[in-house]
Amino acid sequence: SPQPISTTLTAAIVHQRLKLARVAPALRTLYRKGRMTLEHMMALAISDDHAAQQEAWVNLLDWNRDPHLLKQALTCEAVPLTDKLALFVGVETYVAAGGHVLRDLFDAEDEGYLPDRALVQRLASAKLADAVDAVRAEGWKWVMAEATRDYSIHYGRVYPQPVEGADAMAYLPEDMVRSGARVLLERDGMLRIERG
Repeated sequence: SPQPISTTLTAAIVHQRLKLARVAPALRTLYRKGRMTLEHMMALAISDDHAAQQEAWVNLLDWNRDPHLLKQALTCEAVPLTDKLALFVGVETYVAAGGHVLRDLFDAEDEGYLPDRALVQRLASAKLADAVDAVRAEGWKWVMAEATRDYSIHYGRVYPQPVEGADAMAYLPEDMVRSGARVLLERDGMLRIERG
């Protein structure tokens, strides 16, 4: 006997359909006329901004309207959640500071974007400044933060020395007053401190 057709929709499918309904009416008309694909509509749905959607569509040439390029045009100013700055700041901190997260409901692999790049950079700078202050409090002559590593600068090194009467190593105070440290932001959003 034939199986009954389920009329139950999952919450994800409902959210996806509602997101498609928020694509600019003129673009939905093009879809209904067969002048764009469902993949185009899904890419455009990353943004709720009708003007931005239409600008992305118009600015790409007919032969170059790949859905991936449409999505890229709509998210070019946003910070991907996989970016080291987003990982360093953290979604919770960003949202608590008034930001919102942009999610692609059609891409299971995609974690989303932080659209307010200036807010992300401001939060990252503040967090880096706190880390610099903590390392400076150790007694170094200078401490520099590098969100992006500068490979053009080469430094000399001082190394920790054995501590008398202990199985530990420490920098000598006379080395610290003439040397510095770098606070580096790694790809995974973690800080690495290079001392000496």
